[in-house]
Amino acid sequence: MKKYLAYSITIIIFCLLATVTPLQSNHNKNLIGVFYEWEAKSNNSRPDQIRIDPFNDDIVWFTQPKIHGIAKFNSITKSMTEFNTKGSFRPDGLIIDSNGILWFGEQGTGSIGKFDPITEEFEHFFVPYENANPAIPTIDNEGLVWVSDHLNNRIIRFNPKTKKYLIIHTPTPNSWVVDLKADNKNRIWYTCYQSNRIGVISRDRKTITEYVLPSPNSGPAFLVIDTEQNIWFTCWKTNKIGKFNTQSEIFTEYTFRDESRPGPSAIAIDSDDIIYFSTKYLNSIVKFNPNEDNYFYSFTIPTPNSGQKDGITVDKNYNIWFTEFDENKIARMKIYDKSNYIMPGNTPRNMTIQSVKMYKVVKNTARRTRKSIQRIRFIKPDNN
Repeated sequence: MKKYLAYSITIIIFCLLATVTPLQSNHNKNLIGVFYEWEAKSNNSRPDQIRIDPFNDDIVWFTQPKIHGIAKFNSITKSMTEFNTKGSFRPDGLIIDSNGILWFGEQGTGSIGKFDPITEEFEHFFVPYENANPAIPTIDNEGLVWVSDHLNNRIIRFNPKTKKYLIIHTPTPNSWVVDLKADNKNRIWYTCYQSNRIGVISRDRKTITEYVLPSPNSGPAFLVIDTEQNIWFTCWKTNKIGKFNTQSEIFTEYTFRDESRPGPSAIAIDSDDIIYFSTKYLNSIVKFNPNEDNYFYSFTIPTPNSGQKDGITVDKNYNIWFTEFDENKIARMKIYDKSNYIMPGNTPRNMTIQSVKMYKVVKNTARRTRKSIQRIRFIKPDNN
């Protein structure tokens, strides 16, 4: 096993002072959230991350780490099927590739899991270093699987065809790399929960750049990328979400003015660049339109203390799907204007309608950015 370490460059960029500006007002007090909740088939399965099937929008998949498995739910037939790994593997984060193959981190066993929905067979690929903790996966533009390692300051790249690994060290100690995504240039963006940074791995895989968030101890967690290639992320330790403009390298923070610590956690984005995120301490799903609103539109999850923290996604019909980790449920929500909503003739027992709660937003554009650029320090395992 060889290690490569090269130079480190630190750049400090000073611009104008931060500004606080209210967003354009275009609020709608008549919104409602229509929720449907379903119990997982097995007790205490701890539904975690959730994804839409790429070939059937009526099907969602979710991980069940407590019972060492994954599950499929068909929202038309209401059927739920569970698949057990038959071992000590505990699927955590989840992504589905363009062929419909499921990939997931398996923290407890230091492995990356694969599930083929056609054959219904699992495969497990062990990460080639001690105490590996693979957690949240993503797929890049070339079909390679990338996985964050929460505990070891590392990002794992796995080639499904060659079965070879590339292990990249993130430069800041004790970072806790949480989530990662590829942009349209195939750069890999990631969040560092403990070291309060977001980072990017260059397309040629030669350099790694990290940017310090403007507010200390924010706890950046999950991220999405919009059509303009802005990076949106939740700040789990605070009352805000953030945006990073990858062209100007400027951060913008959007803060709950009326709530001290809602704990924004999981995040999703639709085809119109509307942001949806969950709040651990408000127990809610929040809608935010960056182009129109000066409010967060919050809808309380019907089940109290649901434990929503990691799993959320949105389908092409603007249904928001999420997991309820502590209450062993998955759920679907859709937002309507109350004046246009028609109540079903026979109201299902698992359906709840929640009125909107509106929270004023403060927009803060921070024009001071601290940036560190380094040559990538990486490990090439013997099988590479």
